[in-house]
Amino acid sequence: MAAFTSTISGNWNDGATWGLTSPGVKGTDWPGLAGDTATVAATHTVTYNVSETNQLGAVTVNGLLSFATNANTLLTLGHVDLTVGSTGELRIGTSGSPLLKTYTAEMVWATTADNAKGLVITNGGLVTLYGDPAYYGANGYKAQLSADWTAGQSFTVTGDYSGWNVGDVITVHKNALYSSTTTDTQIFTIASASYAAGVTTITINEAAPAVTFKQYGHVNDVSRNVKLSKSGATTTMGAYNTNRPIITDNTLSTNTNKVNILNCLVTGFYSYTYTGSGGFNANFMDCVWRHGAAFMYGGGYVTNLTWSGLFYSNGGVSGSGFSYYGVNCTISGDIYANGATYIFNLPTDFTCSADIYGNSGTVINTGSNCTFSGNFFSNGTVMTGAPATHNFYGSYIYGNTTAVNQASCNFNGCAIGYKTDGTTVLNNTTDVNMSAGANWYEAYFRGCKMPSSLTIGGRNTGGHVGFIGSQDHNRVAGDARSYQDFADLTRDTGTLRTGGADNSIKIAPLSNCTKWNPVFTYDIIELDVPASAQTRTVYVDTYGYSVLPDATELYLEAEYISNGATYARTLVKSTDVVSANGTWTALNVSFTPAAVGQVRLRIYLKKYQASSGVYVDNRIYGTKTIYTHWRDGKIQIDQSVAGGAGGVSRGRLLNSGGF
Repeated sequence: MAAFTSTISGNWNDGATWGLTSPGVKGTDWPGLAGDTATVAATHTVTYNVSETNQLGAVTVNGLLSFATNANTLLTLGHVDLTVGSTGELRIGTSGSPLLKTYTAEMVWATTADNAKGLVITNGGLVTLYGDPAYYGANGYKAQLSADWTAGQSFTVTGDYSGWNVGDVITVHKNALYSSTTTDTQIFTIASASYAAGVTTITINEAAPAVTFKQYGHVNDVSRNVKLSKSGATTTMGAYNTNRPIITDNTLSTNTNKVNILNCLVTGFYSYTYTGSGGFNANFMDCVWRHGAAFMYGGGYVTNLTWSGLFYSNGGVSGSGFSYYGVNCTISGDIYANGATYIFNLPTDFTCSADIYGNSGTVINTGSNCTFSGNFFSNGTVMTGAPATHNFYGSYIYGNTTAVNQASCNFNGCAIGYKTDGTTVLNNTTDVNMSAGANWYEAYFRGCKMPSSLTIGGRNTGGHVGFIGSQDHNRVAGDARSYQDFADLTRDTGTLRTGGADNSIKIAPLSNCTKWNPVFTYDIIELDVPASAQTRTVYVDTYGYSVLPDATELYLEAEYISNGATYARTLVKSTDVVSANGTWTALNVSFTPAAVGQVRLRIYLKKYQASSGVYVDNRIYGTKTIYTHWRDGKIQIDQSVAGGAGGVSRGRLLNSGGF
């Protein structure tokens, strides 16, 4: 074991580079024996041009350590760090001249503890690792099955992928309802690839798998010619390894774009770890990260990171996944077959177009203000947690155990329960699980292609648990629906009151709709209601009831200011009773506020009978006429006309609750 420090620029295996005999002897004149340490001094360029299996000691780069581009290279390290100093650079190829696909460059760590040693980037240090994109061909590393693969060792993918290499490792996903991370996606090696008639036929070395892989299943080439790995890493599906090395980035905001890793394969690493004040503007492009714990994980918020590529078969650390925290990151590629509890844990301001599939845990756990436009299929759960600030645009969401679990979020132009061809149905086992308890969850679907019957869990069980609104339901303009705790509500244009609104609210109560579990049909607030006699009237029409609701089971309620000094409030309820199904009945309330202020209006239904319910004329009449419209499956005040000094200056939404 010896310590070496460069004295001039030169080749790694030349003793003159280290101020010793040239060309010299390995371990005596240049580093190469187990435990040998090496320091590249500032201003020096050392070209790493050997393939060394001995486990070297720590390597420190204060100048430039550049891997040879005309030979295969291997740098093997023990349980030590390769540290890029504040004036240093670790380089394999360049952006304009990556390491050619005919060569490989590898760095291997034989670490003996988890999350302890690996590649350390000091603030100011530069890492530029560029594999050759030509390694997997001009059409890229992502393909899809052109037809079902049911038997044999050959299958076809759409497009020309004949440039994929014999011996490359590929993954294939079944494109079916989630079952297991270890079987839904399987790993093979290419025996041959040939293109004809618009498809590439790929033959694998392994025996034919005894499962069916459905059309449009993703097929990915996960091989690269620049590699970072744990020594002896296990690469079977579901293997997360132990005693994993890490990448630690201490880059501060004043030194951005210092980490550029492109077309590299990272195997068996714990994570890309950022410190409490580091991790700015890193770029991992077209990379593969596999069989480790997580990607972004550590003690701070990585900021402005850009990732594209493939992230698969990672997990084994509680709460880990692709990212833990992180701000303003841009993510694309495929994230699949991971066993982590969460894929994105508490993300903020992410923009993600990645297809995410085959993961056992939850894809998105809370966070805020993220935009997702990729597809989510064959996962355990897509979204969980409370915030309503995440938006999904155009995503196909199918084949998941649960799509939305106890979460508030917005889906815009998505397809729920349909594969990416837009016609093949593969429902989620549960589309939305509202759950029960004190929390209130709201999910909104706007212009989404929807299943024939939305599968909802966790409602009709007591308490207030959530609201699901669907506007332009199933991409039919004007079709509005909501799914509440104890009822389904639909915008209806077939049953209308003569002289009334152009639509009715059809209420179909669920079995636990009772006096203790009511349906709130309107829940709106008028502002600046005058301190003078007021009336409010709504019209209802029941259907299907053999025993009609009485005045305690179907009524209009007004809550108004009854004491102008203390602003105490009083409830007044209608006493009108429905006389028959198919007959419009007025529900009236009269009141005189003691002061100008808010009046809250609600319609209650507290009675269930199979195949029965109520139509509500979607307008409120009286001293003023209140016009309403549907928005996101709720009823919102449109305008107020006639009478009185006051008006409706703000509208509350159906079932929104509170003042």
